[in-house]
Amino acid sequence: MIMKSGTNNLHGSLFEYRNDSALQARNVFARTVPHAVHNQYGGSVGGRIIRDKLFFFTDFQGSRDLVGQLATPTIPTMPMRAGDFSASPTIIYDPQTGNTATGAGRTLFPNQIIPSSRISPIFQQYMSFLPPPALPGFSNNIQIATNQHKSIDAFDAKIDYLLNSNNKIAVRYSFCPHQRNQPGIVRSRTVYLRRTLEQWLRRYRPVAQSKPWF
Repeated sequence: MIMKSGTNNLHGSLFEYRNDSALQARNVFARTVPHAVHNQYGGSVGGRIIRDKLFFFTDFQGSRDLVGQLATPTIPTMPMRAGDFSASPTIIYDPQTGNTATGAGRTLFPNQIIPSSRISPIFQQYMSFLPPPALPGFSNNIQIATNQHKSIDAFDAKIDYLLNSNNKIAVRYSFCPHQRNQPGIVRSRTVYLRRTLEQWLRRYRPVAQSKPWF
């Protein structure tokens, strides 16, 4: 990727772009608008260190993404949490009956209801953290809005040294940390990208140049 070089005059630039879900329409299949914000900003500055000899150029670009997503997981209904599976098409067997290795000879729970004395208190405590279903049915019966965060900070710096009218040396350093936080499987991940390049530019004639990078 080609990067600008500084000149004898000091120049700079600033920019910012923002997109907000507050100005977006709701999806016809969604119950709400997921909160989402995309903010991209940055700037650059370049100039001379020694007139006609040594120049610098730097730039920065930051990006902050907050992407709202709608998940529709499956959670137990309120009667199921109390052991009542009478409305479920799945047959519930008593695991303490019959052959525990093969399952032969098992008996059903009466009326598809598990006695409260057979329900683990750990399970009951876990169920207390779940909200009640907001949608009908036994599957995909709740809609939850989640947020995915992504942060990128990209920085470049370049130094150009003009040896003479036919030879110029350039050194460039790039740094780009990338952090992503996604609900669910991946909580947080940070990736650091660094790159250093050296270039010798030689002009053989007005229309021919060589630009080897090291």
